[in-house]
Amino acid sequence: MKCMKSVLLILSLFIVAGFSLAQPALAQLEKTFTAHGGLAKWQAQKQLDYAAQFRFGPFAFKDKQMFNLQTRQAKIEGPTYTIGEMQGDVWIKSDSGMKALGGMPPRFYAHTPFYFFSIPFVFGDVGAQVASMGKRKFEGKEYDAVKVTYKGGTGDSPNDFFVVLLDPQTAQVKLASYNISYAAMRQGKSVKETSGATSNVMVYREWQTVNGLIVPKRTEIFAAKNDLPTGKAVGGITYDMVRFSETAPDAGVFAKPASAVIDRSHIEP
Repeated sequence: MKCMKSVLLILSLFIVAGFSLAQPALAQLEKTFTAHGGLAKWQAQKQLDYAAQFRFGPFAFKDKQMFNLQTRQAKIEGPTYTIGEMQGDVWIKSDSGMKALGGMPPRFYAHTPFYFFSIPFVFGDVGAQVASMGKRKFEGKEYDAVKVTYKGGTGDSPNDFFVVLLDPQTAQVKLASYNISYAAMRQGKSVKETSGATSNVMVYREWQTVNGLIVPKRTEIFAAKNDLPTGKAVGGITYDMVRFSETAPDAGVFAKPASAVIDRSHIEP
């Protein structure tokens, strides 16, 4: 009986310790939501539009992107392609078919610029989990660090995770390092091989205020070393002509054209 009481005491200490570690991260994230305009204001928006310029290594795209913020359905119109999402399926219409983005899966691209635009608010989504990582230094300044992971079954890549640096003065996001566990982007590597460390870093260089929300204007992408940028920038994203609406887009705009093909690259081979 004494042994059982000892075990219960140890377990309770672990639970309390885990809870106390989680609390600072949640408090930090709440401050960050507020610093960027408020999670409630973000969640009240039903449509988002912007013009994106995306560059990452050999990939370079310039297009207009529109989203239903409640369902996360996308419609992207580029010079040689149109990408849309309907009932969970991402489709692409292009003379080049699935090769239109030079090897990048349309389903992966459809959500990538959007997700980095929507940080930190997407960390309030169902399935996201946050934990404190103490302090990290970047460009001579100390930041609060939090790690965001996901419950199993969340989205296309539940093994993704982010290490995010938050400015201790403004509570705004400075950078987000991340791994890539999307099936078709692992290039033959297993989930275990891609889940040990972050591979890239998104640094937020400029912000803009739209409808009271502070959202990205310009970012840079770097390779990651110890969750921080290393070397020269290998890409970045610019967001222009940003517009929010509290009216949802018509569902018909996401409908798949007869000539479009569905991208199933998120399914494990």
